[in-house]
Amino acid sequence: MALGPNDYTRTMVNDPNPHYQMNRGWAGWVTFAGLMTVLLGLYHGAAGLVALFRDDVYVTTPKGAAISTNFTAWGWTQIVLGVVLVAAGATLLSSGSLWARIVVVLAALVQILVEFVYLSVTPLWSGFAIVLGIVSVYAVVVHGRDEVAPSPV
Repeated sequence: MALGPNDYTRTMVNDPNPHYQMNRGWAGWVTFAGLMTVLLGLYHGAAGLVALFRDDVYVTTPKGAAISTNFTAWGWTQIVLGVVLVAAGATLLSSGSLWARIVVVLAALVQILVEFVYLSVTPLWSGFAIVLGIVSVYAVVVHGRDEVAPSPV
């Protein structure tokens, strides 16, 4: 029995002519990467607002960071990065398309770089966020196709 272009009642494993082999066990990691990207974005947005309005919360001065800047510039950087991360993670969770995976990887790499720059300002959180970013990039790059429905070719 041949599958029609809109017949998604069977998985790719049961398809007599599979277009590619799918490993459904890793699909949860892509969902995890999307959720972590959204949560990291929310954190960056909150950290940006704190840097703008309550910069006395931070233990070090902006001169103590790897790149010397002021907290206003850092706050706006964090807010913009947070918005991009939330949008990218939400798009990955909703569609899982190739362009959403590319945007998540690029946004996560920028997030990792920002965390390295401000490692001396928030060392514990920056280390944790770097690890989450690396795991998210790995999940999306290596197992991103596991989440995508097969194309009816």
